[in-house]
Amino acid sequence: MSSQETTTEMPPRVEPYIRALGLDGAVDLILKFGGQTILIPSKPRGKSVLEDEIGRDKAEALRVVFGNGKLQVPVAKSWVAQQLDAKGHTRLEIAKMLHVTRQSVRNYLAPTKPKAAA
Repeated sequence: MSSQETTTEMPPRVEPYIRALGLDGAVDLILKFGGQTILIPSKPRGKSVLEDEIGRDKAEALRVVFGNGKLQVPVAKSWVAQQLDAKGHTRLEIAKMLHVTRQSVRNYLAPTKPKAAA
């Protein structure tokens, strides 16, 4: 499977990040900034925190998709856990990266059960 393929259903809130950065870039951004508000510079010049973390080209790609200004990065822990699992990370490694328990990771990775008809 290529690094650009999603391994599970993609949450709509994550799709623009994948469009801007690719699958791996979106996962990296969410791991670094998930739950935070980041500032996308109007003209990337290599001086912002965002550019320091992800590089000028990726900051520019985010600006193209989202525009400049403040952006709330989603947490998307379940989706990120599924992506990391697909890359072969252990449950313990995923738990450490997401700052959650291994039980939480098991829950994130458990197959979803179809809802019973009422």
